[in-house]
Amino acid sequence: NTQGIENAQETENTQETENAQETENAQDTEMDFTQIQAGDYSSLLGTWKEVVYADNRFDGTGMQWHTGRSEEASFSLSVLTDRIVYNGFEMVMQGDTLTDYMGSHPLSFFSDETHLFAEADYMPNYWGITFYPKGVENNLEPNNGVQIDNTKDLIVVFYSFMEHETVFERQTGCTDDSSISTTIPGKMQEDTQDTEMNLTQIESGNYSSLLGTWKEIAYADAPFDGTGGQWYTGRPDTDPSSLSVSTEKIDFNGSEMIIQGNMLVDSVGDSYLLSFINAGTSLYAHTDLDAPIFWDVIFYPKGVENNLKPNNGVQIDNTKKLIVVYYSGMRSQTVFAQE
Repeated sequence: NTQGIENAQETENTQETENAQETENAQDTEMDFTQIQAGDYSSLLGTWKEVVYADNRFDGTGMQWHTGRSEEASFSLSVLTDRIVYNGFEMVMQGDTLTDYMGSHPLSFFSDETHLFAEADYMPNYWGITFYPKGVENNLEPNNGVQIDNTKDLIVVFYSFMEHETVFERQTGCTDDSSISTTIPGKMQEDTQDTEMNLTQIESGNYSSLLGTWKEIAYADAPFDGTGGQWYTGRPDTDPSSLSVSTEKIDFNGSEMIIQGNMLVDSVGDSYLLSFINAGTSLYAHTDLDAPIFWDVIFYPKGVENNLKPNNGVQIDNTKKLIVVYYSGMRSQTVFAQE
């Protein structure tokens, strides 16, 4: 009936107005430099998107700026109340510490009241993270006609190892991380149901949240022919890699590698201490990355955007729990999904 339709439209319009007001209020949240330096990132909560980046291709032209990459190739920045996670596990910032593939490093902070700069300087590598509130003039000098919009909050991440700089822009904001998905980095959603993969338990050696059947769905190897890592769909059923999980042990490929608590044991019985990086949305475990040969294992709850970038048309289904095993000795990477 006409009255019912009018009432429904009025309700819909009211809801849209309320949603728009909530978004506007959330975007008005100002960066709090004092909180950020203390490890409280609540003033940064929201969805962050790569908008531009710069790299040095070491061809004599110096740093070259580009607009953001495609959604599939772009770098990610996820912010929770107690940590900032850059591009999967490349860098995690917590309080006065920055953790990357080389370990944990102390952070130093500098502020001139218009922006905040944090750096981790551990020669020969260096990280710099700059926080620019909306409206602040930044000191970036892009070339190639690239424009940077300073009417929105910006976070800029620079890493010296690859001479790479990425600018992230806050798209939406929120006032607490109860509405931030614990499964999809940076994504806002009302439903915060349990991811079913308990990263804290896994780190402590309790694998009960991983129990079930795991099947290889994709793998990559480097054939040493100059083409780099090449991805393939899972091997035939006659020759797949295997992953079995009990409450206390993870067994890769028939005891080729076993994880128990903070130890990894290989097929010849050598034991290695594991280090962990918990990004809040996924968990990264690795042996000594400075060693000639090392292992790393990544745990992705279902729905989490992973940082894998397969080629050759290979697709990885992130609607299921994933465990990714990498072994540097064979330069091989295997992706398992829980059936």
